[in-house]
Formats: sequence, C-alpha cells, structure tokens
Amino acid sequence: METNTKSEGWFFPINSRKAHFFRNGRSLCGKWGYLGDKFDSDDLASPDDCTQCKKKRTIELENRRSPSKASAFRPIQADRV
Repeated sequence: METNTKSEGWFFPINSRKAHFFRNGRSLCGKWGYLGDKFDSDDLASPDDCTQCKKKRTIELENRRSPSKASAFRPIQADRV
C-alpha cells in the first residue's frame, strides 16, 4: 500500500476498524475527520473499507465514467391534473 500527498483518498483513522475515503478533511460517510494529507494511492476495493464510503465512492466513479447514465435514473414526475 503506497501513500502519497494529495487532497483525497482512503485512510485508516486512529480507533477505526475500517478505512474511510476522505475529501476536504471529512469522510464520505460523515463519521470521521482527518486533517492530514497522507492517503492510500489506490482506489481498489478492500474488505477493510467502510461500506458507506465505498458505496458513495463507487457511485462517484460510475458517474464520472458515464455521466449520461446518471441522468437516465432520475425519477419521472407525473403531470398533475
């Protein structure tokens, strides 16, 4: 596991059983804060990842790859009469 200095990535906070994905000092799940800049450089799935952070990160990566699919899943509003 290689670490480098950047503004976001996976990190194991002290006293946490799982790794969390941090951006701007806050985990995607909203439960942890981290003010450092050392993060894991890969985005590979691990059983040690927080499930909420992993789900949100997966959605972000899927939307980045195919933004047209993201708009296809918007709910259709029925016309009110």
